Amino acid sequence: EAVWQPSVRAIASHYDLVPSGVVWQIVPRGTAGPLLPGISLVTRGVEGSRDAVVAGEIAPEYVAGFLARARHLVARRDYARAVAEYDRALAFDPGNVAIARERNLVAALH
Repeated sequence: EAVWQPSVRAIASHYDLVPSGVVWQIVPRGTAGPLLPGISLVTRGVEGSRDAVVAGEIAPEYVAGFLARARHLVARRDYARAVAEYDRALAFDPGNVAIARERNLVAALH
């Protein structure tokens, strides 16, 4: 066991992680509500860019952010909003079969 693992377990027993954009907030366990409607990721200039740095380094971070938000919403049983976040992830990575499969499973829930 790594030296840091007990600390991580102790923190995880008292706090939840909530996606906020492409970063996470740490909040006291049980206080995380649904994502606020006003929290959005601005994708202007990133989505559809042909720039190699954007496509190779920046866009994957947005995909990860949208997936985190989608999965958080699924955990909160907010399936319609989760599907919308999966769709945003797929807009950046349309050929990603795993994301599409996960999105379709969630879409079947609502």
